[in-house]
Formats: sequence, structure tokens, C-alpha cells
Amino acid sequence: MTHATLERLYATLDITTLNDLDSPANVREWSRRIQRVAERSGRKLVPGAICVFATHVEAAKEVFGPMGIPVASVAGNFPSGKASIPLKVHEVSAAVLRGADEIDLVIDRGLLLEQGPQACFKEVQAVRGICAGKVLKVILESGQIADPLLLGETAHAVLEAGADFLKTSTGKSDLGATPTAAAIFCRALNIWEKAHGEQRGFKASGGIRTLEDAQTYMDIYLAETGRSYIDAAHFRIGASALANAVIEAYSKDLPGI
Repeated sequence: MTHATLERLYATLDITTLNDLDSPANVREWSRRIQRVAERSGRKLVPGAICVFATHVEAAKEVFGPMGIPVASVAGNFPSGKASIPLKVHEVSAAVLRGADEIDLVIDRGLLLEQGPQACFKEVQAVRGICAGKVLKVILESGQIADPLLLGETAHAVLEAGADFLKTSTGKSDLGATPTAAAIFCRALNIWEKAHGEQRGFKASGGIRTLEDAQTYMDIYLAETGRSYIDAAHFRIGASALANAVIEAYSKDLPGI
């Protein structure tokens, strides 16, 4: 990939730290490392967003707020999704109060398999109502939904409920993003746009580590949505390992980044 292509790819990345041992102090230090990459590249390597737990939003905002980089918070009892709607609403409200610009909400897959897409619709609709003006990405954990028809129906349901992005995975399950799931989601986005005249987004997440992996999902997005370009407003990849791969490729000609 050329430097220009690597810059465009990096600009779509949601760089994430969601580790059990995360703390405000190490999130700040992690954030400063990403900040240094941006500065040393002359702000040519700037991610689409940063994603942390709700309790670490303020620490991340200290670094990224002045840079104008959005900070996302996972929510919905990540990664299991096992929580009542009032608890999910409370968690999202807390993340917004801490300054989150984006919400990555995980659905309850067990409830989906038992009750169908309407259960997800109710979750997303409730959360949408208390994070107006924030980007809402809904994590469907597609690797746990074996029926492609159900996956497609669920994608349509959460779009109807107000999701801004369809996201493949938490990155914590055995099976993350797959080309099949990506194609289903992107077709749903295409149908939504044709029906409503409104473009929504796709986020590939889970197991995407190499430049070749990233190219696969960019190609699927472009082919299935009919778009001719990639932009962070409508396409994201959640992959910290991929961020390292982009930096490594970019720094071959610019050491020290």
C-alpha cells in the first residue's frame, strides 16, 4: 500500500484498549503513544476514534479531546450483552456524561435467539433515545448467529431502531468478523439507503490483523454498498493489531514513527 492508502486506512481505525487490567493511568499512557504517532507523522496518521471502557472515557479524553479525535465507549455489559434495558440505558448515560462521543453497544445474543430481532430493536431504540447526537455502533456478534437470514433480519431491525453503524464483533468471542457477515451487513446498509435516502455505516471488528485482512473488508464494503470510496463517517475497522501493521508499513520509509 502507498503512504496515501495507509493514511486513509489508519483514518478509519477505532484503536481499542479493552483489557481487564486497564486503569486510568495506563489508558493515559496508551493514549499518549497514539498521540506520539500522530505528531511524528505530521498528523498524517490519525485514527477515526479511540475505544475504551466507560470508566476510562475521561482519561482518554484528556489526550484525544484537544486533538479532535472521538472517544468511543463500549456499553451494554460488554462483551456478553447480558443486562436489562434499564441497566444498558444507565451505562450509556454514564458514558455520555463522562464525555463519550460514540457508543459501541453490544446486544444480548441469547435474547435474540430466543425472541427474535424485535428484542434487539427494543434495546437499541431505548439506548438511541438517551444518546442523541452521538454515533451509535451496534455490535451483533455475528460469529454467534449461525443463521444468515436471522443475521440479516437483525441488521435491518437495529437500523430501524436507530443504529448508525452495524458492527460485527466485540473481538472477545471465538469467531470475530467474517466476509460472509460483512457482506450481509453491507447489503442491509445498501437496502436501507435505497429505501430511506440515508447512509449508515459498517464496522468490521474481531480478528482483523493484517493489511490484507483490511483490504478484504474494504473491498466487501465497496462492492456491496456501491460506494466508490472509504471514509471514517461510514466505514470503520476495530483492530489495534492492524494499527501496528499500518505503522510498521508506513515507518519503513519514515523511521521513528
